[in-house]
Amino acid sequence: MSAIRKMRALILGRHKSDVISRVLVMCRTVSSYPRGSRGSWCNIEINRLDARPGNSIFKQVFNELKKKEMLTHNDLYRGATQQMWYIDFSGEQVMDWGGAFRESFVNLGHDLCSPNNDLLIRVPNFHNNDGFHQDSWLPNPDCQAFEQFEFVGRLMAAAVLSDESLPLRLPPIVWKQISGMHISEQDLRDVDLIWCRNMDQVRSCEYKSPDTNEVFVIAEEDFQPTFPLTWSVRLSSGREKELLPSGVETDVTYIDRHDYVLKAYMMRLEESSKQIQAIQQGLTAIIPIQVLKLWTYKQFDVAVCGTPEIPLAALQENVVWDMDRDAPEVQHLWAAVERFSHEERSLLLRFSTGRSRLPVKLKLSSMGGGPDALPTSHTCFFQLCIPGYRDAQVAYDKIRYAIHNCMEIDGD
Repeated sequence: MSAIRKMRALILGRHKSDVISRVLVMCRTVSSYPRGSRGSWCNIEINRLDARPGNSIFKQVFNELKKKEMLTHNDLYRGATQQMWYIDFSGEQVMDWGGAFRESFVNLGHDLCSPNNDLLIRVPNFHNNDGFHQDSWLPNPDCQAFEQFEFVGRLMAAAVLSDESLPLRLPPIVWKQISGMHISEQDLRDVDLIWCRNMDQVRSCEYKSPDTNEVFVIAEEDFQPTFPLTWSVRLSSGREKELLPSGVETDVTYIDRHDYVLKAYMMRLEESSKQIQAIQQGLTAIIPIQVLKLWTYKQFDVAVCGTPEIPLAALQENVVWDMDRDAPEVQHLWAAVERFSHEERSLLLRFSTGRSRLPVKLKLSSMGGGPDALPTSHTCFFQLCIPGYRDAQVAYDKIRYAIHNCMEIDGD
């Protein structure tokens, strides 16, 4: 079985997809709870306007579900109802016919990858402004809120089993660990390049000048003055972790440098193992671990988060028409969207549907209000209403202003 897992990327996509699809269908239908409607399922209330560290959107949803004893109710995540919960946003004029729920689900992903939460932290490459995945987040090795990490896993499962996307910015090293894949020094290098370069120098006894890039070979007698290391290692959180008893008081010598580097890498690769295990526990309470072992980490990422890039052609293919597709304002719309970045196209989807990633159907409708009006949307119906813009530049300016400044649902 381990040999088969190693070949997960080589298994014919069609056969693997068929197996996964059948299992996921079974997961969705394993439910003893009848499909409900508003008032008979799970109603929660959160205050997005008061979201802050200690009172994040994620924490509010977590506390609401826990208070209602729904946090570990597996049917909540398996699709027992058309939406997981019905939500009221305090201080906002919202009636949840689906759009508010979708908005709240997207909010959870964005909120987790923000300073409002202690569960995830920035990768070291972000702080060092060097290397890959600088916009990614890692499980915080110092955070002991394992029940919340488990909830993250359940939300991942819900995203896989539904049409929703949970927009988490996690690097490959995290997706690989959750799905049971082997991780290596290269995975750590992708999120903490400078630390790994330092370990390269310790191991090889070569020092590269940051000013001239000149490489100096370090003699044994110069090792400790050049690399004043103790048997400890700094984790992604900044906390120092001992590798041996009294490690912070024990110097690393030239002779034992290879053993030090080996132990340091082992500690860094396993620094968030308890947090990862909690996420995996929540996820596999809903979806069998065998499914995760069939996915590549990229497939796993897309299954949970959706497709991060939004090509114009893919967006056009997902349109449901409620107007003349050849109308001038439609052509102006596409000309405007073609100039958008992928991030702005994601904002357009969120403005129109409450979701931020594909796949999602987008209904296009015409509206009055004059050629200088802003577009409007009805996220519950996945609907974008566009005025009769006179040219592509006006369409670009008005739509871009709306998606950047009129994002939160109000009166949907």
